[in-house]
Amino acid sequence: MSDPHILNLYEAYELSYDDLYEITTLALSKGFEPSLEKLDGQNLTFTVDESGLVRFIGKGCPGWTVKRGGLTIRETVDHFKDRVNVAEMFEAGLRALQGVVDMNPEPFIRVCHSNRCISSEVLTAPNANLIRYDKEYVCIHGVID
Repeated sequence: MSDPHILNLYEAYELSYDDLYEITTLALSKGFEPSLEKLDGQNLTFTVDESGLVRFIGKGCPGWTVKRGGLTIRETVDHFKDRVNVAEMFEAGLRALQGVVDMNPEPFIRVCHSNRCISSEVLTAPNANLIRYDKEYVCIHGVID
């Protein structure tokens, strides 16, 4: 499984100083093509089981949760009980996703067969990283094979 995390420049260790200079020069000259904003939330990778239940997988698709078929909302909250803001954020995100899946579960069930996961990101004010969001959002990035 691939890691859906988008690297920040300071995390891309393979970039040379020349690469960083070129990126900065392009940015300053407005040489970039239009793109979507890089979000600054918490990765919430999930799957949907055959009954239409949203199940937490984790960042990317770690083997221990994939083998279990993911965690229920309650199990997810229990797993993060020592990090209350994180537990509450994942619970809110999973409940929001469950509400969407409940409206039409069949496409989600079809996409998530064969241990496939959906990468999403939860953006909340109480659990912000650097960017402060004024509302709570769940953004779906795509399917992880």
